[in-house]
Amino acid sequence: MKTHLPEGMRRSLGVARKSWVLMLLATGALTLGISALGQTPPAGAMPPPPHHAGMAPGHSADAMRQHLYSTLSVTDAQKARLDPLMQQTATDFGDFHAQLESGHGEIMTLLTANTVDRKALERMRVARMHEMDLASKRLIDHLADVAEALTPAQRQQARDAMAQHQAAH
Repeated sequence: MKTHLPEGMRRSLGVARKSWVLMLLATGALTLGISALGQTPPAGAMPPPPHHAGMAPGHSADAMRQHLYSTLSVTDAQKARLDPLMQQTATDFGDFHAQLESGHGEIMTLLTANTVDRKALERMRVARMHEMDLASKRLIDHLADVAEALTPAQRQQARDAMAQHQAAH
């Protein structure tokens, strides 16, 4: 049965859906990028290939952290505050990344079964959206913690460096 919606409502639903998808993709990209910082694979697990890790091949999390610290002239006191924040975030997002990876197998199992269980797929979608919401909240908290550890001048310097990096790509 088709539901007929007024044109304006259809258009606003389409915009909302596109905005939601873009937000989800952006959050996912940020999550994967942050999870790559300092992440170590679980014992016995193979590390992800370099293209999947969110970092250029050959760049370790420590090297990137040192680059950040030197670029922004981070003081020893700031390093003492930032190091545990970055380590905790790497741990949190490493766990989140593992949850996403396990979800890939689950969804493939559901989609390739003899009978497609739409209710199970919907339960999985709702669970993943909840996980993404928690991860995006954690990411914002992390970014705010890092920003608070930097001076206003360092935050501006970081913004300029990121803009320059984006312009180069």
